[in-house]
Amino acid sequence: APAAAVVPAQMPARAIKSGFAGGRSLFGSWSVSAARAAQSDTNLLFTKYSIPLAQSANQTLFSIAASAAGTGRIGYGLHFFASGERSGNGYGFGSSFLVWLTRDPGYYGTDAMYVQLYQSFDDVNMVQLASAAVPGASINRSNKTDVLYDKNSRTITVMVNGDVAFTFGVSMPIQRGDKIALRTLGAPVTFTDLQVKTN
Repeated sequence: APAAAVVPAQMPARAIKSGFAGGRSLFGSWSVSAARAAQSDTNLLFTKYSIPLAQSANQTLFSIAASAAGTGRIGYGLHFFASGERSGNGYGFGSSFLVWLTRDPGYYGTDAMYVQLYQSFDDVNMVQLASAAVPGASINRSNKTDVLYDKNSRTITVMVNGDVAFTFGVSMPIQRGDKIALRTLGAPVTFTDLQVKTN
């Protein structure tokens, strides 16, 4: 079946989190209000801003918009279903998943933006699960990313600017998480429109 087929006609609609209030900076130079979160340190490779949030629903939809300034290799993303981290300044972030938008001309040989999915096992070890180019998108402009986790089908569907990038099947159901976290690499990044919804 095509990837788009797993996106339900009725997306989760009950908001359990809106905006950035109530979190804390773990690593980086963050300026945060309810409506936006901005990270300004361009030298750090894995800044993080953590927000407590209980996650355990059968379907959870994570949505965020962001834009990055600067040139070269830069990126940003959102850890979800996170728990058990011990520090915020490592490559990983406890037990979690990470949706990641990046431009890496040195690696890809192009200025195209890619969206990726990672699984973090602890604060050190993280593996890439999926990756796709996002045609016509620029990481320097605002991009809206939606991540739908469906516990019954054990799928994570990632959408960028309304289009499905990929669906990934996880081997074990993700039962719960107790926080989410914003993350940046090598660029000033401004996040807006954070929403988490369940069914």
